[in-house]
Amino acid sequence: MPQNILITGAAGYIGGSIVADILSRNDEIGVKALLVDLSDKSAVEDVISQNEIDLVVHTASAMHPAMTSSLISALGKRRQASGSKTYLIHRKSSIATMFTEEGGWPYGEVKDSDSILDKEREIGFDNPVREVNSLLAEEGKNQGVETFNVAVPMTYGRGSGECRKLSVNNPAMIRTSIKLKTVHKFDKDGHFGTVHITDLTDVYVRLVSRILKQEPIQVGHDRYFFAIAHKAHWWKMMDKIAEGLHSRGLVTEPKAKIWSDYHTAADSLGFPRAYIRAMATHSGQLIQTNVYALGWKPKWDSEEKFLNQIDDEINDVQKLDTVKMSLFDSMVAEQSN
Repeated sequence: MPQNILITGAAGYIGGSIVADILSRNDEIGVKALLVDLSDKSAVEDVISQNEIDLVVHTASAMHPAMTSSLISALGKRRQASGSKTYLIHRKSSIATMFTEEGGWPYGEVKDSDSILDKEREIGFDNPVREVNSLLAEEGKNQGVETFNVAVPMTYGRGSGECRKLSVNNPAMIRTSIKLKTVHKFDKDGHFGTVHITDLTDVYVRLVSRILKQEPIQVGHDRYFFAIAHKAHWWKMMDKIAEGLHSRGLVTEPKAKIWSDYHTAADSLGFPRAYIRAMATHSGQLIQTNVYALGWKPKWDSEEKFLNQIDDEINDVQKLDTVKMSLFDSMVAEQSN
């Protein structure tokens, strides 16, 4: 039974919040900080072996195949050496861009219990997240590592980790609006899936708990989990941000205006141009099945609750926006070359 768990990206918003959630449920758990280049296969293998790690929760990146490959290889060698089962819980970011028309998904409605990988292979791997999804499944199977893929939608709420407390999307909208003294929205109003950080970490903790207790996780072949608690509208969100910022004297108008074009919006927000349309206007027909089979019952389960906490997010950006967003740095740098 695995007892030593490696959580990558533990200084980040999601990874740090998962660590905090686990610790809040058991005060006898110890923590050891590790610094390792996840793209260095040999270094990762040493860390997994020396610390006798059988379970990895990978939140550091869903867009870098080398990291995922290193972790699977290390867990595969650990399994061979110890004879114990090994597991990788992977965070799939940008879920909305994967399964919407804007993100190149031509199949319409999709359940997390469907045979998703076959359809992703048909689409191709121009998007790095899809490439990692295929690698995760294929290398996991080859190495005898059990893999799980948690598809993370836009996440909101204050994180509980030691370092990064803020998510990516909403703080970027708020930060940019303050800088420009105007709140902007896009010309298309989507109805997107979303989740509060506390409900998201609960999905991970439930998966970890089942693995540690060696309880069966019978959720189909591809083992996707759509961690979507509810849906919300982009325009309602941006108008709520506009109201909150205007009441503080931080923007000139209490209503959101339409961006002049998508490239300007992407550059202002610090998002990659190639994915801005899908990131900020998507809807999608995603249906959660597997995630509820874990017994998941999200507490933040409505658009009303989401909109009512926007004011808190504005306060958090003003107080806690001290760590530079780096998620899309490499993509933004590439488009400038």
